[in-house]
Amino acid sequence: MMDILLIGLGGGIGAICRYGLSVWLPFTTTFPLKTLCINIIGSFILGVCMGYSKQLNKKWLLFLTTGLCGGFTTFSTFAFETFQLYTLGKYMMIALYLLCSITLSLLAVGVGYMLGAKGVQ
Repeated sequence: MMDILLIGLGGGIGAICRYGLSVWLPFTTTFPLKTLCINIIGSFILGVCMGYSKQLNKKWLLFLTTGLCGGFTTFSTFAFETFQLYTLGKYMMIALYLLCSITLSLLAVGVGYMLGAKGVQ
């Protein structure tokens, strides 16, 4: 039961942070730059947490990864924004969005993991 509460609390905090960041970011373009930034930041944070996971209590890990990062990042918005670009006929923008989302998120999680693991030493 405690795990569920920790995940829920982390998810709520992550969602509030995502909303706050999306309001604060000044981007107003057809290209979904806000979601891209949020998912890259979330991937980086997840990487740091996983790299440092041997030092984290299981409860903290659930709170930070499944909860906070899960609530902060947003695959459903990514999917919907990609669909919106499709309905607008923005095929090159879709390709760029997919490429940037996957490549930069993987890079962010990798760098985060290395930094987190380095913090363990």
